Amino acid sequence: MMNRIILFGWILIIISSCNRNVKVQNGLDDIPFIINCDMLIHQPEEGIDSKIGTIICDDISLSYDYGLYCNSKPESMIESFSKSFYAYHYSKFFDAIFLDEKLRETFKDSVQITKVIKEMVDDKYIINCNECNATAYLVFNDITFLYPFIMNDKIVNNHRIFDISHTRLNDYYKKTYLTKEDLTSGVYIAPLGKPTKNRMKMKLNVTTTQLPSPLLIEILESIELK
Repeated sequence: MMNRIILFGWILIIISSCNRNVKVQNGLDDIPFIINCDMLIHQPEEGIDSKIGTIICDDISLSYDYGLYCNSKPESMIESFSKSFYAYHYSKFFDAIFLDEKLRETFKDSVQITKVIKEMVDDKYIINCNECNATAYLVFNDITFLYPFIMNDKIVNNHRIFDISHTRLNDYYKKTYLTKEDLTSGVYIAPLGKPTKNRMKMKLNVTTTQLPSPLLIEILESIELK
């Protein structure tokens, strides 16, 4: 009888230990995004108006901020042009394709900004601009248009300090930035479209001071909103 009691006690200890390991390894339910890790430890923190915390994903430590006002730096060329497009460039663009003014507000978000480069290309532009030094690739009604504009040197410098790339996730975009100068790397996920319309929508920023490596890139690539 005593042996059975001891055996039952050991079973309870083993089950309890396993449960603790599951919580440590699979603590994804409390994290507002998806991330692929073989081993994950989650350390949530107290945020004023957002969810914040630290996770250790396969020995790489990352901090996250999920809220309305999380940091979006470093600003990329696409992000910078997107702000100016919704402020005033859209009007010139729709003028060039002869879209009625009454329809412009409706179709603003139908224009996809697929690429922005700090150079002028030989192809035909939709408008003339002798002073322009950069090109935006705009897709509207499945047609790609080349739009010239003047780019801020500060934004160009961000691309010298970081490798920055963009991907589209349904109605959101994901910016991945990898430091070249021993700064922070990470991802930023935010809604597509007019910035003023998206002020009250949640954004995500995940950062790390870990230097870029194949493992870090793989981890950052796996991050998506739930």
